[in-house]
Parts: sequence; structure tokens; C-alpha cells
Amino acid sequence: MQPDLESMLTQIKNQVNSVNDVGELRAIHDRMPEVAFQLKANLIDSAEILSFVNRWHDKLTSRVIQLVLATMEQEGWGPPPSPFCWLLLGSGGRGEQTLQPDQDNAILYLEEQSGQKDRGKAYFQTLAERVVGSLAEIGYPYCPGYVMATNQRWNLSLSDWKQKVEGYLSYPDWDNVRFLMLIGDIRPLHGDLEIAAQFRDWFMEQMKEHSFVHWQIADHGLSHKVGLDFFDRFRVGRWGEHTGELNIKEGGYLQIVNATRLWSLAHRIHAASTVERIKLLRDQQVWKNELAIQVMKALHVFLRYRLWSNYVTPDKLSESEAFELKEAMTTARYLQKLTAKQFRKPK
Repeated sequence: MQPDLESMLTQIKNQVNSVNDVGELRAIHDRMPEVAFQLKANLIDSAEILSFVNRWHDKLTSRVIQLVLATMEQEGWGPPPSPFCWLLLGSGGRGEQTLQPDQDNAILYLEEQSGQKDRGKAYFQTLAERVVGSLAEIGYPYCPGYVMATNQRWNLSLSDWKQKVEGYLSYPDWDNVRFLMLIGDIRPLHGDLEIAAQFRDWFMEQMKEHSFVHWQIADHGLSHKVGLDFFDRFRVGRWGEHTGELNIKEGGYLQIVNATRLWSLAHRIHAASTVERIKLLRDQQVWKNELAIQVMKALHVFLRYRLWSNYVTPDKLSESEAFELKEAMTTARYLQKLTAKQFRKPK
């Protein structure tokens, strides 16, 4: 008899909600790999396990925010001075976090009345520092690229967020385009979801019209080679700790994610999940059904491996597994080229 994932998740949520000290959440976080492997042993589909794991991550993060907010109020900070929303970016925004993700987060808030701006900024900076620190304490490492709400670039009022985006669009060098891609994956997790939806509506409208930015993303994507060489042999590490191993994330997964995001931004598709983006690109007849099926199949192959590790040893794969993985990488390469052909440099 297979486990009931919804019942299991309800139990986890109840355990998380019963905790009143951030430190106690560490034990609940650390059970995740063991539970995931048990589900795999029970032949639960990897896509279902991935969804289960991401909902678990969401619940832990939300509880940390709740506990920090309560502590700050008890200390005399009072409630949040204005409506705000805690945002997830990267794989968290897309609902594609693995078992051991680092942090990618941001804060969006409404400005207070004139004369109170400094108070609001101080509150949300303190909130960010405490939440990010608490998340690290329970098992979520700091983002090495500093894409976290503790970075003032990712902790802004709604008007300042819009000003930042306009600045990125007015000077779209690669760094600024990369920031736009990160914003393209935001997903509201906790707080006032309406202000996040309002910002996302505005952002999507801006991105739809900037063909130069579309070209930048598509052209840069071609520089990221899939994990196959000219003869369609796997590109494996030649030295270091990953000698003989294939990087699934860099060798196919990100090519699918980045291309799908670009097509979605260009066609004002609001979904952040790569799976949902593929479905909507098909439903809105941006992509033919055959292409959507092909890309979806490749994505699921990458996600199935990536859930457990970013690396796989090709020599340990069966003939059918190796064929399936090569087919997925071939699809990623085809989508790269199709995307570059679609989004050409404007004249």
C-alpha cells in the first residue's frame, strides 16, 4: 500500500505549527531526505516527491517568518508598519527545490506615509536579517550569490522595486538582465499576496515589450553547452571531486528552465513553475503540442535525477537510462537553438 502524501503533509504541517522555537524546526527539516528516500522506495513518482518536498520547504519557511514576526512584536517593534510579502526566487520560486537547497528570497512592501520611510526600511531589514539567519539555522544555507532579503537589492518598497526594474531595462547589460531573469521567477509565500500579484502584473507588462532583453537572454543561453559533446557523448568531469560525473543542472536542466522562462515572459505568461509554463505555452498555442510534450518529458527526466543530486555517473546508468538522458539533453539543445532563432537581436 502506497503512502498517502496528503496525510503525511498534514502531519508535517501540524508538527511545524506546534513548534514555538525556531531551533526546534531543524529536526523537522533534517528528516526530509530520509522521508523522500522512503517514498522513492515505495515507488512514488519523482514528480510527486518533488511537489511534496517543496510544500514541506514552504511550510518550514512560513513558520520561521511567523515566529520571527511574533518575536519582533514582543520586543517592541510592533506589527509590520505596512503590508509586505515574502518572496521566493530561483528554484524556490519555481517550486523545484531539491532536498538541500540554499536560500533565494526577497521582500516587497508598501511604503508608509511620508516621514515614516526610514522606520519601514529599518523594520523590514531587521525582519530579513532575522528570517534569513533563522533559515540558515534550521538547514537552509546562505545564497552564495547573495540573492537574499538581507541584500538591499532584494528588500524594497513597491515603488523602489519598479524603479529598480526600470533601471535594469534602461541599461540591459548581462548583470542587469540576470537580475530580471531572477525577478521573473518570483513566487509570493507569506504576507500580502495581492501586492506581489500587482508587482508581477506590472513586471510582465514591462518585459513583454523589451526585445533587446529577450535577445540578450536567448543569445547568452547558447553559451551554456548541454552535457553532450560533438559526438553526443556525455561531457563528464575530468578532475576534482566530480571526475567521471555528469552535471545534470548545468548540462540540461537550466537550459530548459531558462528558455521556457524567456518564452513565458515574452508572451506574458504569469506562471513561475516550469511545468505550468510549458502547459500554458502549449495551451496558448505559442508552442506546438509536439514541442511541449518533448520539453516536458526532458524536464521530468532532469528533475527526477536532480531531486537526489546535481550529478550522475553515466558509467553506472543502464542502456535505457543513458538513452533517456541523452534524449533529454538533445531536447534541451534543440530548445536552446530554437529560442535563439526566435529571439534575434533587434535591428
